[in-house]
Amino acid sequence: IFYKLSILLKEMLEKFKDKKKHEEVNKYIIEINNIEESGDRLYENSIKSLFKTETNPIEVIKWNTIYNTLEDGIEAALINEIPEVIKVVNVD
Repeated sequence: IFYKLSILLKEMLEKFKDKKKHEEVNKYIIEINNIEESGDRLYENSIKSLFKTETNPIEVIKWNTIYNTLEDGIEAALINEIPEVIKVVNVD
């Protein structure tokens, strides 16, 4: 998920720099949203499975922390790219 997201964000920013290709940005936005939603589903399913199947409290805490960190990473990747897009728009 992180790899796909980073590739799409990079490609989207490159298209965004070229005013002639601005209309192509929408397809990247849709794909990025799809990946983010896929990450959300994976996170939710992993958390549900963890609490249903794991009986060791230490393992629950450990894996819950790992899953939360990964989810936060996906969200941060999206949020951190917004200022970059704004910079590109302001330069043009």
